[in-house]
Amino acid sequence: MGTQAFDELLTVEPAGSGESGWTLSDDGKTLRYPFVEPARDYTVSVAAGLLAADGSRLAQSLKKTIHTGELDPVAGFASQGSVLPARESRGLPVVSVNVPEVDVEFLRVREGELPRFFAQFQRGGRRGGWELDHDYDD
Repeated sequence: MGTQAFDELLTVEPAGSGESGWTLSDDGKTLRYPFVEPARDYTVSVAAGLLAADGSRLAQSLKKTIHTGELDPVAGFASQGSVLPARESRGLPVVSVNVPEVDVEFLRVREGELPRFFAQFQRGGRRGGWELDHDYDD
């Protein structure tokens, strides 16, 4: 199954960029083609003989037109987004999709409060395992 020449057995028009586009999931049941754009029509052709996960083969070729949906607006930080260095910083990298601008509020922690801030800081609302381990020390 995973050794099939997917690029020869399945084609996408208009073609995406890259030499080999198809990737098979670890369970061998999902085949992905990452080179598509949102809100666009594609024609997918599947050649007869494609081997299925159950060992059967596709009897006749298949050709379908599909439409990719719109991407929901989203914005986030390219890094942890928690600490902006005081010196030699060009800002905090923000990644966005379908968002024309992002309003970011920067808050300053007093230098004397930094140790307490980092001791109480929670990433994503969860404490890391390293923070819990010290409670169970001998």
